[in-house]
Amino acid sequence: MNKTMIFITCVLFYLFCGRSNAHSMDSIQQCQDSLFILTEENDTSCVSLLMFRHGCFEEELIKVYCLDGSSIDFLTNLTGQDGRGKIGVYAVYNAATDESNFLFFDYLAKQAYITPAYFSESFPVYTSLNLKRGNVILRTISPPLNRRQDTLAEEETHAHTTNGKSYLYVKVKLKMLHKVSHANKT
Repeated sequence: MNKTMIFITCVLFYLFCGRSNAHSMDSIQQCQDSLFILTEENDTSCVSLLMFRHGCFEEELIKVYCLDGSSIDFLTNLTGQDGRGKIGVYAVYNAATDESNFLFFDYLAKQAYITPAYFSESFPVYTSLNLKRGNVILRTISPPLNRRQDTLAEEETHAHTTNGKSYLYVKVKLKMLHKVSHANKT
């Protein structure tokens, strides 16, 4: 009888602690900022959205029509040496031109930045990212043998960069795309 009571007490204690811990984990996950890609698709259309979630609040950062194969692709999350300053990095692929522009989301400032120009066969050099100055350096994946060794400084343009392939590096200005409204935070 005594062992049965101890067993029942232990089971109830375990269930209570497990339930309490699960509730606290749900609370932590609900308050954590996150970015996610949402794709809505039917027979006639396809839309990909990059969404920012803070608690129960969700806000659209960018929309891409994806019926032609265009997409929003997660590249990486960057953190500082102290674990702060997390930045989400995404490629926004345009299938019609076979080029991408790059989106950087600063979780601390709740701001999104994007390269205004589209680039083919390039990727960001993450150590060069400077959101205060508003620029990043892109490296050409497979530059031609006669590539120039200097860096092309691309002005803030909304054009497609065709001469980027002749340079190993392209320094690109960033445009602030979106700042999450403080009034909408939970």
